[in-house]
Amino acid sequence: MVVFILPHLMNVEPFVGLFYKNPALLLSLVSDRIRLQPFYDRIFQSIREGDKKKLIFFEPINLSSLPKFGFSDVPGGKPQASKSVISWHYYYNPLPKDIYFSSRVSEARKLGAASFATEIDLSWDGTLNSNTEE
Repeated sequence: MVVFILPHLMNVEPFVGLFYKNPALLLSLVSDRIRLQPFYDRIFQSIREGDKKKLIFFEPINLSSLPKFGFSDVPGGKPQASKSVISWHYYYNPLPKDIYFSSRVSEARKLGAASFATEIDLSWDGTLNSNTEE
């Protein structure tokens, strides 16, 4: 049996901070960049001191259904893009799932990172929950 252990920086649903003082933090375009990106960069340095090879997963806030991430780069900057995976979740979303999925993949490509849906909402019969009839 092969077991892969990959650092995942925040599969604890990153919180945006004091959004009642700054409502713009509810938008991933804002909170990813000003809250998460500096945090991930600091953590990244510690991980890379001990392991220079493993992929590092990171994720945006999960409160926003906007199709864009707010990151300007992967943790550690462009030289680390080939070792970075942006993790995202799909639960019921106002956007049609094909648009939402392709937007997440497209945003990861802009960063030079891989894209990985780490949580997906399935209905009781195992089909993907969606806001569209199929």
